[in-house]
Formats: sequence, structure tokens, C-alpha cells
Amino acid sequence: MPQKTVNVFILILAAALAVTAGGCDERMRKKFIRPTDQDKKLEKLDVVYQPVEYSPDFFDPAEQYEQNFHVWKAWHTDLKDAVEANDGLKRKKYLLEHAIDALRSMQYWLVPEGQKDFDALVAELMTIDAEFQKPEAMQNDQSILRSLDIIQNKIQGEYDLGHVKDRLIQSH
Repeated sequence: MPQKTVNVFILILAAALAVTAGGCDERMRKKFIRPTDQDKKLEKLDVVYQPVEYSPDFFDPAEQYEQNFHVWKAWHTDLKDAVEANDGLKRKKYLLEHAIDALRSMQYWLVPEGQKDFDALVAELMTIDAEFQKPEAMQNDQSILRSLDIIQNKIQGEYDLGHVKDRLIQSH
């Protein structure tokens, strides 16, 4: 080997020996060592729970009924629009299901005598669901629209808040 190569090799070996003997720089060591849990420990805090008294839940039956009435009205209108526009069957069933749910929510706020009449309205909507079960070519959209109009007129005429105020449950 030439003398120059040997000198370079010795120089590199000496530099490596100096680095390993001297150890790593403190900053370099901190970079690769995880801090212990003792460094991260926080003082434990004593948690004190103070009881809070809440007023009992009170739902005004008239407000709840009226809100559910408006929700039903929106779903029912959307259902009529979907039938008129000949939307897909899946959308019509979805809207009908939500209209029925809104009717049942209205029914919840009525006294038991008033709930019986609502069962007939829900049954009428279920006949529309039976109409949707038929093949699309056999569905009579005009008949469905007439049924929806009859149900809407009956509910808006007999079951708006002004007519059922005396048949609402007292409080819940």
C-alpha cells in the first residue's frame, strides 16, 4: 500500500477513536434518549365534586305537540312532492317512514282517548306503504296523492293545536 493511503487510514482510525472515547455531545444524547416518567410527573390534584341541583325536566305538551305537528307537515309535504315528481321508490318510502314517525310523536302527547283516533291515521298511511310495495307500473300515483290529501286535510282540520289543546296530556 502506498504511504499516503496508510496515513489517511490511520487518520480516520484516530478520529473514530477520539469520537468514541470522548463520548457523544450532550445535546446529541438528549435527542435520542426518552425522558423518564419522573420528569413528567405532575402533582396529583384532589378533585372535589360539588353536587349541582338541576330543576326537573319539564316539557310543555302544547309546545312539543306543535313542534311535532310542524315536523309532520314538512315530511308530508315532501312526500307529496316526491309522489308528484315521480321520485324513486326508496325516497318515497323514506319520506313516508318519517311522516309516520312524526305522527307517532304527535300521538305521544295526546291522552289515550285521542291516541286511538291517531291509530286510524297511521293505518291510512300504512295503506300507502302497501301501495308502494306493488310494482312501480301498478302504482296509482293519483290514488296515493288523493289519500295523502285526505290525511292532510283530516290532520290539519282536526288535529292542529287549537283543536287538541284539551286532549293533550298534562305534563311530562
